[in-house]
Amino acid sequence: MLTPPTNRLNELLALGGLALVALGFTVPLQKYHEADVHRIEAKAKDRKAASAYRRYAEKVNEMIRISNEAVASVVTGKERKEIAARIHALNPDTESLGREMDGILGDSRKHVDLAAHLQLLRNLWFTVASACVLGGIAAAFIGFRQWSMQPKDVR
Repeated sequence: MLTPPTNRLNELLALGGLALVALGFTVPLQKYHEADVHRIEAKAKDRKAASAYRRYAEKVNEMIRISNEAVASVVTGKERKEIAARIHALNPDTESLGREMDGILGDSRKHVDLAAHLQLLRNLWFTVASACVLGGIAAAFIGFRQWSMQPKDVR
């Protein structure tokens, strides 16, 4: 026959209930911390992506501005070659910024998805913690109540 690890079932309920309460407070706090750290990292990646996009947009806008000025003033010949050279000089920077932005955006999207997933798990852990705490309180209450109701010579 199986015997509980303590002398009496009420002791097992009381100690197990206290252990569930402690577990219900510690593990979810750790999971909440991990989810929050990932959320902060995702926000940092988003800020980095916004900065990269801003630098990329500045270069592209400058190229567009130069092109629009050339079209508006109807340049020909030597001036046209100079304007084309100015645009081509900006092109390598723009291409490298575009590649950098693509990489950062992909990384940022991954971090945002991971942070959203961890937020969902954080909520699940909160539910599990609530069940552990409530179950632990109930088990500890029943165990201690039964223990206190026993005669002192039986305890």
